[in-house]
Amino acid sequence: MSLILLLLPLAYQPQHWLSYPAVIEESIAITASQHHLFLGVPDGIYIFTQRELRHIRTLTAADGLNGRVKICAYNPVQNELLTATTEQLYQFLPGSGRVFPLYPPFKTIHAIGITPVGAFFQTETGLFQKQRTADAYKPVASVPEPVTWYEEKDTLTPQSFPFLTPYFIVDEELNTCPFTSVWLNNYDRRLFVFARGYGILIYNSRTGFKERDFRPGPPPLKINQIIATGDTTYFLSHDRIIALDPAGNWRQFSPGPLTVVRPGMPTIFPALTQLNRQRTTVTTIFISHPETVLLGTDNGIYRVHPDQKVYRFTDFPHPVNALARMRDSLLVGTDNGLFLMVNDTFTPVTDPFARTDFGVFNIARTRGTTFFGTYGGVLELDANNTWNRLIPPGFDLSQPVRALTAADRFLFVGSRNGIDVYNIKDKTWWKIDRTNGLPKEEITALYADERYLWIAAPGIITRYDYRAALKK
Repeated sequence: MSLILLLLPLAYQPQHWLSYPAVIEESIAITASQHHLFLGVPDGIYIFTQRELRHIRTLTAADGLNGRVKICAYNPVQNELLTATTEQLYQFLPGSGRVFPLYPPFKTIHAIGITPVGAFFQTETGLFQKQRTADAYKPVASVPEPVTWYEEKDTLTPQSFPFLTPYFIVDEELNTCPFTSVWLNNYDRRLFVFARGYGILIYNSRTGFKERDFRPGPPPLKINQIIATGDTTYFLSHDRIIALDPAGNWRQFSPGPLTVVRPGMPTIFPALTQLNRQRTTVTTIFISHPETVLLGTDNGIYRVHPDQKVYRFTDFPHPVNALARMRDSLLVGTDNGLFLMVNDTFTPVTDPFARTDFGVFNIARTRGTTFFGTYGGVLELDANNTWNRLIPPGFDLSQPVRALTAADRFLFVGSRNGIDVYNIKDKTWWKIDRTNGLPKEEITALYADERYLWIAAPGIITRYDYRAALKK
């Protein structure tokens, strides 16, 4: 029984995961049932409620999808979502909530046609009809009308709807975002218009009036750091900030030298814009509480004042990887070691394992314990100033730990092979990877609060309800 309880966190439980694959307008597949809207992007399939467009689930590689999503088509006759990826054909049954691989007698699917009698496939060897919900197919000479084709036979374009003139939208930063494709929802006649670099706009196809903007996911950027202030979570890339608000809206901001600060931007954005104008690269952001924000850069440490102006806090000879408070002092992690700042004086910090000498790439703290990401593992400094070296089982000792976060009794260590979780109280390790819910195993950034673990990987951001999953 103890072994069973220990293995429970390792089982994939879809209700604890919500993924946000990168939305690439040129690679969107969209279809709908009476109750749900399915939005396919290369790394997964979003499932929304039909009317409110509330995000309720995402199908990813953790659900069994292999390859990049190309075509999605809902077949109402059998209540199934058919998905063609670059590798295989899949069937998702909403009633069971499961994805099943299919093995048809053809390899390349050019289009899927949905008719009143079921689903048809145009392939490299001709037309085939799927037999009910079974994994069985028969060749046919033609497809009965009416038919709705998905992918290559889709003939609708933005120019099919004159009320979309001039066929582009200007975003908040005055960038022109052209309309690239459209999709008409036959259930309610809403028109979904995809704008490159912006998102989706929804129009009433009968009146031509725009109903709302719809930005379902993040852009395809590499995320280096995740922070949260108030009720908004921010994801930082090299030159962008991506924001996710409580309503599920995604926004991106570019702190370029000519950026005009506008309402609705993150409060830290003016400071980033100011440093960008000075050609200073921000490498890390540290928020100890809402009124104290420090920015680590490639040439020093800056402080953001409540008036949103940024001032040089101190010069520093090395690019800063991480910042953390320890009582009245400031810990600074760099490629050249760990430093302690006291009264404007930097003192090198050494550990008994001599690991910080080779670089400190991230710092995490919880309940008086501080963790340092180093080459080959993590250093732990407890409240009694005792050092311990933590090495996840099977960890690559040549790999630097750049993705690191901690909350309550858990330490999360990201790598190229998933997430290693350390129970600080029980001193036990377990692994989060593809087998138990992680869509991609190359982790670039982590952030944990008291309930959720936010995970950034190439092309996808994921929220894991670790508190519910671990029942702690």
